Amino acid sequence: MTMIKTTMKAFALIAGVLATGANVTAAPPETVDYPAKSVRLFVPAAPGGATDALARAYAREFEVVTGKSMAIVNQSGGGGVVAFQSVITSRADGATLLFYHSALHVANASGRSPFGFGDMRALATMGEMNEVYAVRKDAPYSTIPELVEYAKEGGKVTVAMQLGGSTQVKAQALANLGEGIRAVDAGSEGQRVTSLLGKQVDVGILGLSNARQYEKNGDIKIIGVINDKPDVFEPQWPTTTAQGIDIVMPVAFALYGQKKLPDALVASLDSINERIQASEAFKADMERYGVAPAFRTSSQADEYLAEEEQAVRKLL
Repeated sequence: MTMIKTTMKAFALIAGVLATGANVTAAPPETVDYPAKSVRLFVPAAPGGATDALARAYAREFEVVTGKSMAIVNQSGGGGVVAFQSVITSRADGATLLFYHSALHVANASGRSPFGFGDMRALATMGEMNEVYAVRKDAPYSTIPELVEYAKEGGKVTVAMQLGGSTQVKAQALANLGEGIRAVDAGSEGQRVTSLLGKQVDVGILGLSNARQYEKNGDIKIIGVINDKPDVFEPQWPTTTAQGIDIVMPVAFALYGQKKLPDALVASLDSINERIQASEAFKADMERYGVAPAFRTSSQADEYLAEEEQAVRKLL
């Protein structure tokens, strides 16, 4: 009888432990408090590109971390000007934010937008994606020095970029290497790919995701990653700085808000963004889009993006 009682007590104890463990496992993670009931995240890009894809991944994680809803608003009109104005003129209550990259600086520095870095408050950078110089598989050059030599010998090279976008700066940096190299406006990345494969231009500036796909298919070859460090995902591709072109400008995806956002709200966003960047789901999404982790808090992002803006102004 004593043995039976002891055994039953042991089973009861084990059951209690298992139940406690089950409750701990099932309990939802604690959410970070955020004052706005819902948030609109403006994206100055059309749906389907890397910027839009990463913004949507961010929004999903934001909802998990805060328990609040976040809606993506794609406003690519006017080279991003419409989206910038929508955010800047909204109330500084955390309900309206912007997700973008260095094209913000280019649009302002080139005179295409009256709004710039100084009109907003930097809140974070969440990741960085390299862009590359890509040429068709049958191009008579496979490196940047070979392309420059080809131009010096009388060959004509056109570099596709988007006027007012970050690719404008990168195309101009390549054009500065030789008189026979010319930057031309070919529109969005999808349009630049079409122009390159259709032999309307000779060099296309592509994001990592598209570059990987078209290189794998045998349509293009990569002559330079626009960075001074090898790409995390494609380390075999040569960098621009290793080939003598002095430009380092990965696409840093950044979060912005109104200039007068309260410090307490910014601190709350720092906590939220730290949780988001540590999420395995968010990391997986970034890797899928060819984006390397590059998290910076609001103060770190402010310093980094201010330097990025100055670098853009010098190149233009």
